[in-house]
Amino acid sequence: MNQFRLYGKNKGEEGTGLCLVFNRSFFAKPGETSMIAVQKEEDDSSSGKETDMRRKLPLYWVLYYDCSSGRVHYTPACSEYSLNRDFNVCEDALKESERKKLQEIGKSLKNIRMLFECISEKAQKAALEMLIYLRHLVKDAAFKDEKELRILSLHPYNDQSSPLKVLEGKNCLSVGYLPVIHEGEEYLEKVIAGPKLRDFANLVDVAKFRLHRLGGKKKVEFCQSRAPLS
Repeated sequence: MNQFRLYGKNKGEEGTGLCLVFNRSFFAKPGETSMIAVQKEEDDSSSGKETDMRRKLPLYWVLYYDCSSGRVHYTPACSEYSLNRDFNVCEDALKESERKKLQEIGKSLKNIRMLFECISEKAQKAALEMLIYLRHLVKDAAFKDEKELRILSLHPYNDQSSPLKVLEGKNCLSVGYLPVIHEGEEYLEKVIAGPKLRDFANLVDVAKFRLHRLGGKKKVEFCQSRAPLS
């Protein structure tokens, strides 16, 4: 709950936010596609109607990079592994499955570094912008205790059928995700409000009403965190 403070301030007052807790079936399994495809219906080609083929997006562990030592830290669940400056595995006593996973991460990072070094200095800034998806999967090692997971979805800019949406006035993009209630399955388990959120009871009433309108029948737990913001 220490992340609520990161929502910023409003008129000098500390901001707050909501933490949504979904069940595991909301996400795809590791290794499954992270693409969202849009295709035309085959049964009526004359209409040209497009069907949004939404797919569950998998979660990816964030890598933490220490620029002073050159090490990359990989922190899944309650464990932590490291890659050295050459992106080689540091630990000796590792399960074969974990070692193989770390070796694959190291190979990928080596390939990225090799490709980036081949780009001219003049074009490196533009190349860095093109790596925005990968940049979201790497954070400073100072935050490695967060053991953060993120969703990654790749979409072309020039595809008119892409689900990418430009948020007006915010200079950023968004992608529609699976509905909370999808094909009879209810994914939302719990809603945790930040400690400084006002009118919490009113928010609960509104949220329950909207979930009911969407066809939700499952009881969703609502609570307000009392964790300090310091």
